Amino acid sequence: MWRDAASGYDGIINGYVIKLSDKKCSKGTKRTELFVHSEMKPNGKQGTIESERWDGTGDYYSNGCVKLKPADIKDLFAKAKRYGWPKTLYVVK
Repeated sequence: MWRDAASGYDGIINGYVIKLSDKKCSKGTKRTELFVHSEMKPNGKQGTIESERWDGTGDYYSNGCVKLKPADIKDLFAKAKRYGWPKTLYVVK
């Protein structure tokens, strides 16, 4: 599921968001809230509170999500709009 800067997930994650499918963790428990996102306001701009502003490399920390710099996720969305959104995303080494 793709969301743009006008959307968010219950105010937990704002801005540009990609919801990934549910995954099993290493101990077999199911992970249901896995996203690719950044830290920004719902309109895609930087805010003043910590969850809405990117403060540098320390902001890559997450609760298991994939976090990108605001400029990088905006670039990803721009390319996906230009070339078409993929049906499947793969993580490769």
